[in-house]
Amino acid sequence: MQKSQPDQLPYQHIMDASSLQLIRFKGFFDAASQEPHRHGFYMLQLVSAGQGSHRIDFREHPTVHGQITFLHEHQVHQVLCYPEDGWMLLFDQGVFDRLCRTNPQLDGVGLLDAFSATTPVYAGEDLVLLEKLFALLQLEMENGEPLLLLEKYLAILLHHANACYVPAEGRSEVVSQEMQLVRRLKKLVGEHFRSERETAFYASQLGVPARKLNEYCKRATGQMVGQLITDRLLCEAEALLAVTDLPVKEIAFRLSFNDSTHFGKFFRKHKGISALNFRTKHGRTV
Repeated sequence: MQKSQPDQLPYQHIMDASSLQLIRFKGFFDAASQEPHRHGFYMLQLVSAGQGSHRIDFREHPTVHGQITFLHEHQVHQVLCYPEDGWMLLFDQGVFDRLCRTNPQLDGVGLLDAFSATTPVYAGEDLVLLEKLFALLQLEMENGEPLLLLEKYLAILLHHANACYVPAEGRSEVVSQEMQLVRRLKKLVGEHFRSERETAFYASQLGVPARKLNEYCKRATGQMVGQLITDRLLCEAEALLAVTDLPVKEIAFRLSFNDSTHFGKFFRKHKGISALNFRTKHGRTV
């Protein structure tokens, strides 16, 4: 894991510096992963035996038999306990971009929606198939097959993993012009959430009325635009509080709040805990 400065979140990168890496859980242990860190890669994870637990963006999730998890680049991750067996498939931005270009039906949908809440996804009857695909991919990697061939296995794995995804209540997964617009909205939120909090800004950038944008967003994600922005702000605030030694005043400044009092009220309103207590809870000094 790349060492960080006190005011930076530590980043973890693919361990062998390749574009795609497959790791078997069985007997695997990485001490650095037990500390909160950001991912510098995407990860598809399947648990095939035993159970464990991990935190994703500071929310704890058990990992149990048959469970599928997809982690996006830049998410904050922390392993609390490794499961007995399973697979982790790590790949970089270039691989992900090619995957989305050649498989547009997967782009931003289900597990691959960077703004969807991480919810348990279970393989069910597809577990045996997914295990076979992971094993075949491992064999091809050991045989030194070219990356483009390995990426085809990745696409097949993600296709079957995504078939196990069940949208949250109130969400639509239909790929349409509306969905394409919402994807553009999500990208804009990711770029501007620190400084732009008003729906009107994003509506203007996308060339649609704010009322319509909220309508499309609600249909596609189950949330209004303002909630997407708030969730992104909270995620970044939690990461900065829990992993860095930045003063709360500096965190408030980085997130474009008028002052630390305004930031504190915002955090408590949405999280039910003060920023300082949240920091203490995660082992950082106030």
